[in-house]
Amino acid sequence: MSKSQALDNILKKYLSILQLRKFKIRGACIVDRDGLIMSSLLSDETSEESVGMITGVLQGLSERIKNEFKTGLFKNAMIETDEYIFYFVEAGDQAILTTILDNSPDVDLGGIRPYARIFTKKIDNTLSGKIAPPEIVAVEPPTPTT
Repeated sequence: MSKSQALDNILKKYLSILQLRKFKIRGACIVDRDGLIMSSLLSDETSEESVGMITGVLQGLSERIKNEFKTGLFKNAMIETDEYIFYFVEAGDQAILTTILDNSPDVDLGGIRPYARIFTKKIDNTLSGKIAPPEIVAVEPPTPTT
């Protein structure tokens, strides 16, 4: 399987788990440090070019902070618009995972964070040529007993 196919499969699994968890997801992209899209899975309403451009600008800002202020590596960030929330998480030193959600009052980025971290490790392993850990399986949350 090529890296491109592997990245596509990672995004499909990531989005399927988030949708299973009832997040209102518009799509996700894996973007390189120059803002170029390596892989994306977007709904019809979301523009691939706008996601790449926003991620590229954000990466430029993180590079400036890293170089000028020596604050360390970029980890994550969020940009909020009237319609969408763009959630960015570093995927190693080669890419950024961008998740696009509907901007609604009930959005819980804290709930997405653990899944994003798991999948950024998978992306980093794929881009680095490391052996990926076993497939991640979505598990239903436990049902509270009364």
